[in-house]
Amino acid sequence: MQPSDPQNTSRQVCSSAALDSSKNYEYVLYYKEAPRKISSSINEGNIITGKRHSQYRDNVLLADIVPHSKALINPIKAPEWKKAMDAEYHSLASHNTGELVPYPAKPAKVIGGMWRLSRKRNEHGEVYRHKA
Repeated sequence: MQPSDPQNTSRQVCSSAALDSSKNYEYVLYYKEAPRKISSSINEGNIITGKRHSQYRDNVLLADIVPHSKALINPIKAPEWKKAMDAEYHSLASHNTGELVPYPAKPAKVIGGMWRLSRKRNEHGEVYRHKA
């Protein structure tokens, strides 16, 4: 589409020489044809048109995932959780984040703590690490 009068356009367009002569491109008014044709080697078979999610609708991940409630009945007895908790405790101790002291006989303000245990999984859903 060309405007009715190209000289009376409200757009300010300057030549490439006015901006910087080291550039190897030139500005073209929007209603004029480009000085050279742009071509590419794009395979048109790779261009996706239409909705993309419809082809993936039937794909479902089927995996046996053990819920946390069943796996964490007594994690201290499981060797993989014991190893993860030992590693986390040694990490806390090496960074001097606190001291483990016996519970006081007199009532005192005790800072509580808790462990959050999680399984780290790879891209196939297999457990590769237990983290405390």
